[in-house]
Amino acid sequence: MAAGDASAGSRRGARKRGTPALTAPNKERAEAHGWVERVAEAEGFSRRLAGVRPGGGDEEVVLDLVTPEAAPFAVALVAETLARRGDGARLWVLCEEARDQDRVHAELGVWGFSALYLPRLSAAEEGLADPDVLAERAAVLEAWRRAGSGNGGAAVLVLGADGLAEAAPAAPVFAQTED
Repeated sequence: MAAGDASAGSRRGARKRGTPALTAPNKERAEAHGWVERVAEAEGFSRRLAGVRPGGGDEEVVLDLVTPEAAPFAVALVAETLARRGDGARLWVLCEEARDQDRVHAELGVWGFSALYLPRLSAAEEGLADPDVLAERAAVLEAWRRAGSGNGGAAVLVLGADGLAEAAPAAPVFAQTED
């Protein structure tokens, strides 16, 4: 997991307009998100998450000994800490396996965070990728480009680790979509 750079942030309950990371206002999601907030404030986790808080610098954050089943919750802790900064930070969540990518993305919603899901390219025998997947990837990358710009919340992208080596549309393609 990697995070954006640090800047001045906000305190709990003092998020900027448009920054709540909750995906739905229902009671269950709010309660689940409350657990994320409480654990992020606990002394042991707070100390480990210091690198992503305002003034924490670009320190590496290591949440070791996290079981695969708890990985989405650990990601939610980091996302919560980034959201509190209020600077539109970005969080890249790299997953080795496709099923882990699916699970992390789905469970982030349980903990009250919306995240973008970058589908993996699956090439056919001829080496051509599915045009629908390419279009979906382009849409997700455009949403990622716009995410975090001005809303103060943390933008979360869940992708396969192999996705870092996959081709992406050039930046001018996205600039054309703004017109």
